[in-house]
Amino acid sequence: MLKLHDSGEFRNNERIFKQFLLDCDTSNTACFGTLGKAFLPYNGWVAKDERCGNIICPQYTTCEPIDGKPGETKCVCVEGFRTVGSTIDNQNRLIELCEDIDECLLNPCPTVEECHNTPGNYTCTRDPSIATCPSGSKIVVTGPYSYKCECSWIYAGSDCRFPLTLILLILACFFLLTTIVAIVFMYLQKKRNRSGTYQLYAVPDGM
Repeated sequence: MLKLHDSGEFRNNERIFKQFLLDCDTSNTACFGTLGKAFLPYNGWVAKDERCGNIICPQYTTCEPIDGKPGETKCVCVEGFRTVGSTIDNQNRLIELCEDIDECLLNPCPTVEECHNTPGNYTCTRDPSIATCPSGSKIVVTGPYSYKCECSWIYAGSDCRFPLTLILLILACFFLLTTIVAIVFMYLQKKRNRSGTYQLYAVPDGM
């Protein structure tokens, strides 16, 4: 038989309960209090509830402990789905029947974009024919209602404003021009060193 002693304290204007295990008829398994908290026998209070650790719920549902019912869990609809009914599985567990919420009915997208409902979520897409991209980028169509912005060959960066390719091209041209000038200068200097003036002198007879 499980016996619990409850004590409470206030933190951030909320009453925080700490339950301490006094007696339990199990030895090395978890016991559960009325607030759905997990306890290890003779080891005080444990904040993490392990009851859903091995529970596999149907698609679009997730396991949730039932407070006040030790050891019991239920499968509830995940975010983006609404409950339209419930059933009981072969382990006597409550299973909620879920239906996708069509978020597009709430018009969550900007006026120039089209909403596409997905299971538990939605996406906003813009018709590529009316799409715009930042300066320095171009539109690349990836689907009937999807596109992406890619930097043109001149620009780079997340906003396509840094002219990396142009800078590299200018540096390459400067390096090439400098190399050509250096080669021409060395050629002229070498030619100048080899050139000179020559003068003929008449040699007197008898010398």
